[in-house]
Amino acid sequence: MKINLNEIYAQLKAWREGRGITAESQKAGYLVNVMEELGELFDALRLFEKSKSVNDSHELKCAEHFIIDALCDISVFTINAGAGIPC
Repeated sequence: MKINLNEIYAQLKAWREGRGITAESQKAGYLVNVMEELGELFDALRLFEKSKSVNDSHELKCAEHFIIDALCDISVFTINAGAGIPC
C-alpha cells in the first residue's frame, strides 16, 4: 500500500478549515492531547500483552485496534500542530 502524505496533509487542512481549527489552537493543547493518547496507547499495549499471554484472539484484535487508534490520533495532533511549517 502506497501512502501519499501530501494527500493526508491536504485532507487534514480541509478538516481543520471546516471546523475552524488553527495550528495555533492545536499547538496550545498539543502536550495534553498527546499525553492523553500516550496513556491510551500504554493501556492498549498492556491489553495486547495480556491477551497474547492468555491467547484471547478477540481481546487481541481489540487491543490492536486501540493501539492503531492511539498512534493515528498522535499523528493527527502532530500534523495539525505543525501545519504551516514548510517541509
